[in-house]
Amino acid sequence: MKESFDVVIVDGGGERGDYILNAFQVCDNFFIVDNWQQSEVCVYNDEIVAYLYNNTKQQLVFKQENHKDWKTAIFIKK
Repeated sequence: MKESFDVVIVDGGGERGDYILNAFQVCDNFFIVDNWQQSEVCVYNDEIVAYLYNNTKQQLVFKQENHKDWKTAIFIKK
């Protein structure tokens, strides 16, 4: 039996590409990535970004007002 979760949150710095792809596979509904597309916090490539956008029905990105690029993304799976 495959383990699955309603919500998965990816947070933290460093190379997160593999974490994002693996976590997305076990997520059933909502997938959250903190520090979305922040070059100084996370490292992943355009293929991962395209994969998330192509495999979700809706994407919401929230930006913190008082910081130049702090964002959190919520992806709702198809």
